[in-house]
Amino acid sequence: MKRKYFIIFTIIFMPLTSLGMPELNLNHLEFLRDEFQIENETKIGYWIYAEKYGDKYVHTEAKGEGVTCVDDVARVAVLYTELYKLDNNEFYLQRAKEALDFVMAFQDTDGDFIILFLKMGVLISKVLQVENQQIGGLLEVSGLFPMP
Repeated sequence: MKRKYFIIFTIIFMPLTSLGMPELNLNHLEFLRDEFQIENETKIGYWIYAEKYGDKYVHTEAKGEGVTCVDDVARVAVLYTELYKLDNNEFYLQRAKEALDFVMAFQDTDGDFIILFLKMGVLISKVLQVENQQIGGLLEVSGLFPMP
């Protein structure tokens, strides 16, 4: 009788213990990853959008929003930090550090975060904040989200 329960237990639970972390497809996120020149320094960030042309994607500027955004890159930092905590894969740690380095490059001297980065290297800062304090405040808080 004990043998029967052991076999049932093995059949049901052994596959569950070997599942581990599911495989994630981060290919598109890696495609969005790019170098950006910020105040004469190269930082690794992520494009906001990509459009499909034919059978391939092309980095695309978001009209009125720019090419990259602090809150989007902050989310990337959170993702890779969480993946690193689950898997201890150094690749995830490196990507998280790159994203956080990018986010910190957008912190202004008063502690606020510059929100958007335009194609021509123009930063949109407190202009957005002055026009709409709620949106500016919400977006700036998102720059702090991945910070410990």
